Amino acid sequence: LPLAMIILCGSILEGILLSAAMNNPAMFNMAKSAPKDKGTVRPFKDWTLASLIEVACELGLIREDAKKLSHVLREFRNYVHVREQADSGFNPDMLTAKICSQLLRLVIAGLKQSKEAGHLANL
Repeated sequence: LPLAMIILCGSILEGILLSAAMNNPAMFNMAKSAPKDKGTVRPFKDWTLASLIEVACELGLIREDAKKLSHVLREFRNYVHVREQADSGFNPDMLTAKICSQLLRLVIAGLKQSKEAGHLANL
């Protein structure tokens, strides 16, 4: 159950950051850290969660602490691949899962604050 909760938190994180990007394309595409191929910003469907996290922080939508913790959650989310999880021996407990849930709340609060301040058109 804890591993499933962590994977779900990582998927939700990616979904809400992708939604913010898709609803605010000019802002996200102009960021210096937006992923590019030969100088052209990639379409959002080709952005990784790592890129979404970096751009959201660059734009001030999430704080530096949320960015760093989001990268940890992103790494944990990759344990959705059973072989990778088994090989690593990663076996989180419920406390770790709750920490990931709190991180998700931190990111959501940052995005909500950005929307209320008028920095985001939609979420």
